[in-house]
Amino acid sequence: MLFLAFFQCNFLCFCFNSLLIIR
Repeated sequence: MLFLAFFQCNFLCFCFNSLLIIR
């Protein structure tokens, strides 16, 4: 459960960084 939450957080952070890079 904790690992899943950690992975989901990293995925969101990755998507957020990708959006910033695209801009």
